[in-house]
Parts: sequence; C-alpha cells; structure tokens
Amino acid sequence: MAWRKPSGPGGGRNGRPGFLNKSTADTDLIGAIEAIVRGHSYLPQRAAALIARQKAQRGRDREPEALSDRERTVIELTAQGFSGAEAGRKMGLSPKTVEGYIARAKSKLGLGNRRDIVRFALESGLLRREEEK
Repeated sequence: MAWRKPSGPGGGRNGRPGFLNKSTADTDLIGAIEAIVRGHSYLPQRAAALIARQKAQRGRDREPEALSDRERTVIELTAQGFSGAEAGRKMGLSPKTVEGYIARAKSKLGLGNRRDIVRFALESGLLRREEEK
C-alpha cells in the first residue's frame, strides 16, 4: 500500500510519502501513520534493511579494484584533467577507445560526470590533492 498526496482541499500540501506492504502488521500501520503525521516518511524495517544492504554493496562496488587496469588509468587521467584525446595519446589508444573505458568505468562505479570522477579519484586515493603530494 502506498500513500499519495491527497487531492481535494489543501491541494496535498500536507501529504507525506509512505509505503506499506499488503502483509504489514497492524502495529506497523499505526507506526506508519504516526510517522507521517509527524511529517516523516515511512518505510518498513525489512525494506529499510534491504536498502541499507544494497547501499553497502554499491559502496563496495565503488572500489578501484572493480575496475580493469585500463579503466583505472583513464579514470586517473580524466581526474587529472586530461581530455579523452590527450589520455588516448598518453596511453597509445584512440579517443573512442578511451571514451569506451571511461563509460564502462562510470557505469561500474555509478558516476555521472567529470566532477564525480574527480571526487571518486580523491576518495579512493587514485588522485591526491596538490598539498598532499
């Protein structure tokens, strides 16, 4: 059972997101209603635990070890500011090949853009700040 913003008077301004499984116990229903009345969202404990496990797994997948050597190298070069063509020249690869490695690495790591790549490289130790060198 999922709640949606109510229609009618007030235009749904007081609506809060919530989710309950059809097999939810009465006590969970009461807890959900209380949470929503307080202005919070509600997610059953089992669902929250599942989401937490998936999030932890994604965190482990975001390790540099999840990358091939070439993917790791293009991520390092991209984080250092090299363009695809420059990284390709440095690695002896075509720019299209480098773009492919970047796309696969971004997909594996759940990264969206160059800023995400730089942040990942800093957090994982693939790139160091100037003052740390």
